[in-house]
Formats: sequence, C-alpha cells, structure tokens
Amino acid sequence: MSSTSTVRRRANIPPAVRNWIFGGVALAWYAVSTFGPLDLPAFAVVIVLGVLVMLSVEPDVCAPTRGVTPTRRNVLLALSAVVAIGAVASGMNLLLGRIPIEAGHAVLATLAAICVALPRLAETRELPRPAVLGHRELVIGVTALVAGIRAYQAGETVVAMVVVGLLMPLVMAMRRIRFGACSPRVLGRRAWALQSAIFWLFLAVLAAAGLPGTFDVWRIYAPDAQAFVVGAFWVGLAAAALLVAFPLRRISATANGLALLASVVLAASLVGTVDGKSYRGDRSRLENFFIFGQPLVAVDDGRVTEAVDAHADLPVGGNTWHDMAGNHVIIDIGDGHYVLYGHMKLGSLRVRVGDRVRRGQLIGQVGDSGNSDEPHLHIQVQNKPTFDVEDRAIRTYPILFDGATASDLRRGDSVQPLA
Repeated sequence: MSSTSTVRRRANIPPAVRNWIFGGVALAWYAVSTFGPLDLPAFAVVIVLGVLVMLSVEPDVCAPTRGVTPTRRNVLLALSAVVAIGAVASGMNLLLGRIPIEAGHAVLATLAAICVALPRLAETRELPRPAVLGHRELVIGVTALVAGIRAYQAGETVVAMVVVGLLMPLVMAMRRIRFGACSPRVLGRRAWALQSAIFWLFLAVLAAAGLPGTFDVWRIYAPDAQAFVVGAFWVGLAAAALLVAFPLRRISATANGLALLASVVLAASLVGTVDGKSYRGDRSRLENFFIFGQPLVAVDDGRVTEAVDAHADLPVGGNTWHDMAGNHVIIDIGDGHYVLYGHMKLGSLRVRVGDRVRRGQLIGQVGDSGNSDEPHLHIQVQNKPTFDVEDRAIRTYPILFDGATASDLRRGDSVQPLA
C-alpha cells in the first residue's frame, strides 16, 4: 500500500510546474490561434484553450473536498466573467462599423480567452464534505459555454454537433477507466437517476437536431466522407447513451447544468425550424415556390465582376457538384468586398461583367440553378471577384442586415422587402 501511494505521489506533477507548463502552452495557443496563420473553427480554438487552462490546475479528484467558495474575490470574478461572456455573445454587432473586421475577430477571440482564463483565478478551500464545484470543473464548464456561443455565432453549430457526438463518448470512457464507474444499480438513487435523465435528454435532443437534413452540409465540408462522419455521429450518441448508465461516483453539478442548458437551446432551435411551407400546392413545381422568380436588387453601388447565366434550373430536390453557385452575379462594392448572388433563374440576369450598378437596381431573379435543393437565394460577401468552390483562398464576411427586426437572422424568421 505504501509503495503504491509513493508511486502515485511521484507521478503527480507539482502545482507550480503544472501551472507554468500548461499555462505557458495555453498562452502560446492563444497567440498562435488568434494572431497566427491557423484557420480553425472558433469553438475548437476555445475548447483547446480551455483544456490547457484546466490542465494547469490540480485534478479535482486529487482533492475531492476542495471546492470553489462564495468569497468576495470569486463574486468579482463571476461578475467580470458575466460581462466578458455578454460581450462575446453580442459578437460583431458591437464592433462592425467601429473597427476593421479582422481586428474584430481578434477582439472576440481575446474576450473568449478572458472568459476561459478568469475561472483559473477563482479561490478554493477545503470543505467539510465533498465539493459541489471543483476548480477544473468550473474552468471546463465556462469553456463549454463560451465554445457553444462561438459555434452559434460563426455558423459552426453543425460542425460542433458532430464534434460533440464523436468526442463525448471518448471522454466519458476515458474518465470511467481512469476514475472508476458505478454499477447501473446506482441509478436507483435519486441524485444519479436525475443526472442520467438529464444526459439522456440532451442526447435525445441532439439526435433530434440531427434528423431534419442537418448533416446535408457535410456534402460540402467533406463530400467523400459524409457517410462516415454522419455514421460516426450516430454511433457516438449510442455509445454515450450506454455510458450514461455507468455514472462516475461524483455527481457533477456543472455537467448537469450544461447538458440541461444545451438541451433547451437545441430544443428552441428545433422549434424555430418548424415554420410555414415555402411553397403552395404541388412541391415538385418550381413556380409553386413563393421565392422562385422574385426580383433581386443590388445591395450597394458597385461594378459587376462576374455574371454567369448558362445553367438550367434543376428539378426540386436536384443538386450538382459542378458549378455549385449555378447562375450567379458578383458585384465589387469596394474595400476588397464582393457580393455574390447564387442560384439565380436561367435567363433572368440583367447585368454583364463590367456594368456599373446602383443600390436597388434590378440584377436578376431567384432561381434553382446549381447545387440547390429548392428555389432559394444564396448571398455572401467574400474577398474574391470570382467564385470557385475549390478555391480555398475565398473568405467570407459577416453581413449586417440594415433595419432588420432580428440581429441574427435564422430559419423561420420573417423579413419584409425594402420598398
């Protein structure tokens, strides 16, 4: 027994060494991912940073009675974190028009890093009974919250869902192997039964969110690996559901809260997708879609840099991997920004390359050409005067809808055309 304890004691990293090693790596990761050449999803950057910050703290299981306490310093840290998270949640809306877009990304990344780093400064102390909130648990809880916000802002929710589906069972399995797991018989106790119910609810809502064509986007991200990615997601959810039946000995208040919050957010998003039909009558007829043939106007003064009007409108549900934008127009609106209108109706274009256009000028009509499941408009602001789906140098910018009733438009929102 004594030799085993000695081995374990030697294997532990001294707190000061742990702090310097992982703290230094976390700082380096922040600098490289924020100001360096890396082009990673925003939520992934936050998660890696949070894991490094978490590793700079002694594991909660090594001191089960040491927990975060309601001291004055912790209250001030909590208030500061709320302010920082609020700024992150507001996103570019606070920054656009005030600073360049590139600087805005750096500001948001820095605010996200501050949110993750603040829990590292929280005070802890020994308690007379097992702690409800450990130091590491607090760091990873805030990390998950900020990563979720960043994923939603950047439109990376679908990618984040797959990452959760793949990593959640792996993390759960590793923790159960390392710290030991209880028998399913423990679910007869109220606390463990409630925790398992919360996690099963989250997995059920996550599965429901993956059903209504959500993962069709992987045909663009990874067309050759779409089946594998989607299949791995469902296998991961099944494995996680099974592992929930073998809970850890320690109840995690933070994990329960995050799972419940994520369930509410996903459920609200699902409700938002249950909107009215986009067509009347027979869905197989293009002209029955309300948007088909609707006029498109220039969003700003500019010059046409690309105009393609050579592709037939596909039948409803049809798609193609060639000429994905279909008939489209690109307008140079200045300062290195180009507006692309995609999937336009064949024969509807009213402009040609080199034409000068004015804001509000008719340029064509909505169609169903290119990679389009049904008639719709794809519009994006990009850094190139032409479009090629294989051009990895193309970057897009956020769009601020002037006068819109919603600051972040989502499926199901109603908008009115400009007069």
